[in-house]
Amino acid sequence: MSPFRGLHIPGEGDVKRYMRKITPELLQSVKSRLLIDRTPYKLLALVQLNTGFRLSEPLFARRDDLVLDHAIPHL
Repeated sequence: MSPFRGLHIPGEGDVKRYMRKITPELLQSVKSRLLIDRTPYKLLALVQLNTGFRLSEPLFARRDDLVLDHAIPHL
């Protein structure tokens, strides 16, 4: 039996805030803005948006981890 069963957190679910829907157009807009004045941080964000990586995956990857001479290039 889970020790968290029946756990009550006061105020949970009371505060609602508006969240924009993530659309292909919104993603394209974000990508376009990241391509302006390229910095390593913006390029890292582009890698995340295009691959779905977690922040630590491209950030701590080594050059040896990158495989380009494969049918499906991968990290």
